[in-house]
Amino acid sequence: MKLSPKAIALSLGITSAIVSVICVIFIAAASVATMNFFGWLVHIDNLADILGPRSVTLGNAIAGIVAIFISAYIVGWLFATLYNKFSK
Repeated sequence: MKLSPKAIALSLGITSAIVSVICVIFIAAASVATMNFFGWLVHIDNLADILGPRSVTLGNAIAGIVAIFISAYIVGWLFATLYNKFSK
C-alpha cells in the first residue's frame, strides 16, 4: 500500500494545529492548572513552578500554531515518503 505524502502531511499538520488551538485555549483560561496537568502527563511534578504562569497573546498563539502546523506537515511528508521507499 502506498501512502500519499501530501495527504499524510496535511492530516498531521491540521491535527497538530487543532491540538495546539485547544492547548492555547486551556493555557489562556487556566494557566497554572493546565501546566500542572501537562506536567503530570510528562512526569514533571513542578512544571508550573519551573516555567511559571503562562500568558497567551494573539501573536504568540498564531505563531505557535503556524510553527506546529509546518513542523507536523514536514514530519508527515517525511514519514509517508520514507514509508513508501522502505515498503517496496
